[in-house]
Amino acid sequence: MPRARLLLLGLSLLATACGPADTSGGTGTCTDATNPSVPNVAPNPGFECGDPPTGWNGPLTGTLAVGTGRSGNAGKVISKTNAGEQVKITLASAEPVASTDLAGTWCVSAWLRGTGANGVVLLRRDLGGGSMLDEASFEPLTPEWKKFSHQASVSATDARLFVAAGMRAPKTGEYVEVDDVQVWKSPSGTCSER
Repeated sequence: MPRARLLLLGLSLLATACGPADTSGGTGTCTDATNPSVPNVAPNPGFECGDPPTGWNGPLTGTLAVGTGRSGNAGKVISKTNAGEQVKITLASAEPVASTDLAGTWCVSAWLRGTGANGVVLLRRDLGGGSMLDEASFEPLTPEWKKFSHQASVSATDARLFVAAGMRAPKTGEYVEVDDVQVWKSPSGTCSER
């Protein structure tokens, strides 16, 4: 599976959070409590809260909406422009998924489907001083749901950790849907806990 590391300078993220006023409309929950001993720290991981989904930001070159998930809702991004080969159109966590006790192996998985050429899941490491490092895995997108996974070694000196999922080098009108995002710190270092 190809991996990419991209250094992003001066990245800023807007803040939105899935708060107590949000409801799932009876179709799901805004949190994932399936394995409390190794918690999923992704916000609104099934995209059941809000329209557009709360806890997530869409790209400036795309539209963020609610799509049809594997069960319930999914986050959906539709590209508004043709993008270059190294450009990613993603749903990104609005707030850090972790900002303390970062040292160790972090894992991300999400289910993706869409019309773009390549899907991506990534852990975005805030290195401090406005510098970000994306730890990403790319795979071909398909019209059927497909699980994408990635793991990264995170340093104790990293300031914060974000999560994102989407597509790389999309053309106008192409889309990606994302569902069931999981982000956790792996006690074993193997990402086998979830």
